[in-house]
Amino acid sequence: PPRPPPALFFFHPQDSNRDAQESRWLGDVYKRQTQDDMFIRFSNQEQINEYAPSADNSAGTYRLQDRSKIKGAIVAKENILVWTDNALYSMKFVGAPFTFSFEQAGTNCGLLGKNACVEVDGTALWMSENGFFQYAGQLQSMPCLVEDYVYDDLNTTARNLVCCGLNNLFTEISWYYCTNGSDVIDRVVTYNYQETVSYTHLTLPTILLV
Repeated sequence: PPRPPPALFFFHPQDSNRDAQESRWLGDVYKRQTQDDMFIRFSNQEQINEYAPSADNSAGTYRLQDRSKIKGAIVAKENILVWTDNALYSMKFVGAPFTFSFEQAGTNCGLLGKNACVEVDGTALWMSENGFFQYAGQLQSMPCLVEDYVYDDLNTTARNLVCCGLNNLFTEISWYYCTNGSDVIDRVVTYNYQETVSYTHLTLPTILLV
């Protein structure tokens, strides 16, 4: 039978007794076909190289619908969160015969870059094309006092360089990004998730290597 289109997102369930599994970005394994950037493929449980679905394994596929490309994914408390360039999906282990269920959790909240998200104590927080969002079972827009300042000077062509970092000691999440005219990260916006509304914004120093 014909193979399904090659997927952008590949997923390997490591353990049949766990709901939260490991996500893997493996790229296009079938170079002779056209890659489908909205296609998810997950392997048979505990068999990382077996992705072809059959009646006697748990491998499978699923195609997301909202927009044009999968941007990233993280393991959350009870599910896998998968972002496209416009939407958020929840991917949850349900067992046989479907293995995973997929539910759209939000729209107009896509991920800016593949490293622009983090999960803290069951809450996912991320930087989107149009603001900062969080999800802990319900999608919420995060208040940000410096949002206009950040987005008015954000280099969107360098969105894949955006990187999110977590500092548990000071309960802070920071997004490092490129400003307009820069192709290297030169600024950071920081959110204190304990105080919930405290944002700071810094310009990173330039380091010259001689």
